[in-house]
Amino acid sequence: MFSRLLNALDYELISLDYPRTPEEVAVAGRVKDAMKQQCVPQIVRAWYDIVSMYRNSDPGTCTTVLDCMGRYVSWIDIGLIVNDVFILLLFELILVDGLSEQLRAAAAGSLNTGYVLEVLECSKRVNSEDAKVVSMELLDEVLPTVFYVMQNCEMDTAFSILQFLSGYVAMMKTLYHLQEKQMLHISQILEVIRAQICYDPMYRNNLDTLDKIGMQEEDIMVELRNDLFLLLRNVGLVAPEVTQIFIRNSLTSAFASSSDRNVEEVEAALSLLYALGESISDEAMRTGNGLLSELVTNLLSTRFPCHSNRLVALVYLETIIRYMKFVQENTQHIPLVLATFLDERGIHHPNIYVSRRASYLFMRIVKLLKSKLVPFIETILQSLQDVVDRFTSMNFTSKEPAGYEDGAHIFELFISS
Repeated sequence: MFSRLLNALDYELISLDYPRTPEEVAVAGRVKDAMKQQCVPQIVRAWYDIVSMYRNSDPGTCTTVLDCMGRYVSWIDIGLIVNDVFILLLFELILVDGLSEQLRAAAAGSLNTGYVLEVLECSKRVNSEDAKVVSMELLDEVLPTVFYVMQNCEMDTAFSILQFLSGYVAMMKTLYHLQEKQMLHISQILEVIRAQICYDPMYRNNLDTLDKIGMQEEDIMVELRNDLFLLLRNVGLVAPEVTQIFIRNSLTSAFASSSDRNVEEVEAALSLLYALGESISDEAMRTGNGLLSELVTNLLSTRFPCHSNRLVALVYLETIIRYMKFVQENTQHIPLVLATFLDERGIHHPNIYVSRRASYLFMRIVKLLKSKLVPFIETILQSLQDVVDRFTSMNFTSKEPAGYEDGAHIFELFISS
């Protein structure tokens, strides 16, 4: 009841995460000031006592209390949480074996929203070089806890941690040289990103057929990936070589399997390569700077069993399009690009969503490469003959929007060529 009352007070009156009128914001400010003066220390003491007393006998209640505390940490005196007594309790909950995973995750989340974010904010405000060194050492100490939260908490809990990681990477941009420990943290951040962008295999069939559940899961993942891919691009700017090596290894590991059981791993690895392209300059893209040449070559030359999966096929085609500036400058790869789009991986893919998208993307390739495709015209025409025949024999009085759209793109392609 105690936690439910505090949660309701936060939701109905205090929190600014919800739309408030100017009058309501003013009221929230007065309530916070009054609570700071009258009862916040007692509330914090109650949180500590409840968690200390019931962590073994009633972990569910303790989890609720810690989740409630997370709502208030951002505006109460941080010293009430960030002290030897409370921090020690949170570390005990995280590290001691035998406690429930929910309680350990809640403790880790509380530790991060309190101590970790405070350390990051302090590091931003220091000016002297000695103070900056100390702040970086403190950040290095708390990062293992950050990674634990990202790997074990629900994303709602981990969102503040994602903000922390973004702030940490932004701070690393100001450093002249990254130390070995910081490079290790970069690799761990990349591991966290890869883990978070993986679809749950439980929804594989839903996502492949794109039923109602599949559409919901895809929408959720698209929203989640926006922030994660922004973090990836920033990491790529701070440590481009480490990022490219990580993505190369991810692709190698994903492609190495001879079964279709790693659909989600393949899709995630391809998505990382796709997102990386946004942080690469046009010049670096054209020349294949760093490991890019190897990455794109492997992308074009690799076949894998799960290519029939809708998500894998789509991200594979989109990733090729993302790196077409490299193909423009390295025309020896054109046959591989054409093969991908003209066979069962592209326009002839059994999934209508994939074949339709492939038709549109292939039209873009033709417009981009233009005269460089002249030696391949006969191959292209032969590969598309069945699509053209199907389009020209279509009964336009019937409702066949998908087939019509495919044929229209191909027809436009012939006109372009």
